[in-house]
Amino acid sequence: MKIVQLTDLHIGLEGEDTNGVDVRGNFLNVLRHLRANPPDHLVLSGDLCFRVGTPEVYAWIREQLADLPVPIWYMSGNHDDPEMLARAFELDGGFMQDGELYYHAILGGREFIFLDTTRYEMSETQFQWLRDQMEGRSDTLLVFMHHPPGLIGVPFMDNKYPLRNWAEVQALFLDYPGEVYVFSGHYHVDKSVHLKNLHIFVTPSTFFQIGQQAAEFRVDHYRVGWRELVWSGDAFQTTVRYLEP
Repeated sequence: MKIVQLTDLHIGLEGEDTNGVDVRGNFLNVLRHLRANPPDHLVLSGDLCFRVGTPEVYAWIREQLADLPVPIWYMSGNHDDPEMLARAFELDGGFMQDGELYYHAILGGREFIFLDTTRYEMSETQFQWLRDQMEGRSDTLLVFMHHPPGLIGVPFMDNKYPLRNWAEVQALFLDYPGEVYVFSGHYHVDKSVHLKNLHIFVTPSTFFQIGQQAAEFRVDHYRVGWRELVWSGDAFQTTVRYLEP
């Protein structure tokens, strides 16, 4: 089974200046690659919109995805509106809970947990739901969330825009008796962090990538990236891909 994760699309309205980057063109170029090399599942892990959730942007994204013959799983990021997103992509009531978009689903025989960190934190209701999902289990936990559950070693993002309750979320994962694999975005970098049983993989954006050493905002490069997750039996591997210039 192969899953492709696209994150931090930051699609603007038609004609909107998205910091001089053709984000719509970037997205269309990735989709051309996926049509030629289709995965088994596609995950859009948040920040679909440039600044704020916009019906017209969600409608445009849905139109571009209409002929992609794979199941698509949607998530909300801090630049999205989860309720608006759910309406736009016709997600039924099993996806939304108290205004948040979080759920679990079976992909290729494996269970995945999809979390909502739109508000830069997990609500106590969602936190309790996550506890319930983990209760009595010790198998490998597979999680998608927009914000990584911890500090990643990217000073600008760690200092200014981390998940506010990352320590509590991280502690919950570290208390889990099995391995935990978290696939996130938000930071606009390719990075992995491993702490005891917790493995955090941060996926680059289709917009631009942020400098990983600077304390102030700096664009590192504009290459368009995504993540591939591949299982073959019990073997797992993950790779970040970039479009060729």
